[in-house]
Amino acid sequence: MTLIVCPDRPPAARTVPLVFMAGGITGCPDWQFHFADRFYGIDDRVMLANPRRAVFPDIADEALGFEQISWECQYLDEADLVIFWFPAAAACIMTQHELGDALARERIAERSRNPERRVLVGVEPGYMREFDVYTQVQLKCPWITVVDNLYALATQLDKRIG
Repeated sequence: MTLIVCPDRPPAARTVPLVFMAGGITGCPDWQFHFADRFYGIDDRVMLANPRRAVFPDIADEALGFEQISWECQYLDEADLVIFWFPAAAACIMTQHELGDALARERIAERSRNPERRVLVGVEPGYMREFDVYTQVQLKCPWITVVDNLYALATQLDKRIG
């Protein structure tokens, strides 16, 4: 497994799927580390893009904030798969927006009879908008199974990348 951490860039030529890890960063545990650890050293079939920097930029620094958001937007678009994790400890307002955008893309692909199947979703029990995430996914993309733990999310990814 190759791990790309913001602001680093993946190699131009890649032979494995790029998976973006969308979800809480501010005010929550480093779930990205635990998720990536599931694949570390044992899996050369995937490249994970992690938006959580070792040192997160000061939100008052607009240049660093722009760099962060630009990086995330680029890899949300370029990723072969996007996993969403909504931890109980964070509001994840931007992640909710990103999920809505990704589900809209999934619906368009489904309607064109060319389903991308690019989205995996997990919600930790106790997440403040848990009902909203489950309902949004159910209404927009009922073929997506929302899971309630990181292990199950990693298992879904493992099955998807074959």
